[in-house]
Amino acid sequence: MPAVAIVVALTALYTVLGAVLAFNLWGAAERAAGYFARKPPSLWTRFYWRHKPDSWKAGGAVMLAAGVTVLVWIALQAASR
Repeated sequence: MPAVAIVVALTALYTVLGAVLAFNLWGAAERAAGYFARKPPSLWTRFYWRHKPDSWKAGGAVMLAAGVTVLVWIALQAASR
């Protein structure tokens, strides 16, 4: 059971970080975009819109949705036992 608790805790943290980006709490999306706007493009990030706050908000929304889905799935699996 400790492994399940660790997975749930890390998934909850992932979900909260997604919510912070999706809802732009504390200006997180703007700060992330501003940080990457000052960096030169690399091989892996050249074609991505890393300097746009809306991209960070969309990524946060995906993180939030995925995290909630996984947490609900874990809860349903635990309830079916």
